[in-house]
Amino acid sequence: MLDIKVDPQMERVLSMVFTEFHVSEARFGKMKSEHEGYALIKEELEELWEEVKCHGSHEAKTMEAIQVAAMALHFILDLVPPTSASFLENILDIKIRENPGLNHAIK
Repeated sequence: MLDIKVDPQMERVLSMVFTEFHVSEARFGKMKSEHEGYALIKEELEELWEEVKCHGSHEAKTMEAIQVAAMALHFILDLVPPTSASFLENILDIKIRENPGLNHAIK
């Protein structure tokens, strides 16, 4: 398991994303197809864009962005075939090599 350093603000945001993930799963279940997943992400992204265009409140934009993140998480967990831990670790290693500044956040 990774040891990831998370500042309090990021921890709050991730908690909100996880909460939205579980609420949407309880209400609607898992995504059933990639097309549905794409459509849900697009819908939430369009709602965020509407808030941005009309200069909505920071709270409204934040909630829409959290919904986008939750839908992206659903897409990955519901629709992408499970991958091996080594595959995911390889992706992480590549990201760290490409972005040396990440070393301080991830061990």
